[in-house]
Amino acid sequence: MADAPQRDGREPILNLPPLTSALAALLLAIQIVRQFLDAETDVWLILELGVVPARFTAGPGLQDLVTLLTYMLLHGGWLHLIFNLVALIAFGSGVERLLGGARMLFTAVLGGVAGVLLHVLIYPSDTSPLIGASGGLSALFGRPVFAIARRAGGWRRLISVTAIWLGLNLAFGLVGVPGDETVEVAWVAHMGGYFAGLAYGFWLMRNPVGGRR
Repeated sequence: MADAPQRDGREPILNLPPLTSALAALLLAIQIVRQFLDAETDVWLILELGVVPARFTAGPGLQDLVTLLTYMLLHGGWLHLIFNLVALIAFGSGVERLLGGARMLFTAVLGGVAGVLLHVLIYPSDTSPLIGASGGLSALFGRPVFAIARRAGGWRRLISVTAIWLGLNLAFGLVGVPGDETVEVAWVAHMGGYFAGLAYGFWLMRNPVGGRR
């Protein structure tokens, strides 16, 4: 009988939780598929699956409600996607390990929906489609920020981090993404998602489930 192979004890470079890995693969796969679409079809896809505030405020139908979720699956380009994949790996992994996959996904969806609704509220007449997972990822950032600030520095630390986050997103909103100024940053949606993540963290603190906070 052959001896079982010995493990060298080294951890893989990217040891991601399963749902975080699946979401990253899904976003990457969608972007790859879009590369094989002609320009007209790709624009149609963005208009159909992205959130257009003016169309939404005119009286949302079922399709417009569906776009509150589908808009998070599309991105403005590879740089936009890479930024969001890095954020997903950084924030999603931690939240999934802390709360589990189901609550991590709920946090991301909550942030994505809250972010886009705030964007629609602030820019109700905008005819540009909003796409990208940044609102949901901002919630995945806000949730652990709440926990860390509560334990390490209290409300002052939370206010400081929030002010820095607001300043960075406002700056990106004004100047665009470095290296790709054609992509407009929906900073309002980022803040909506971030505050949704904070609110969910506060709710979990008041209503702990299974001992996780």
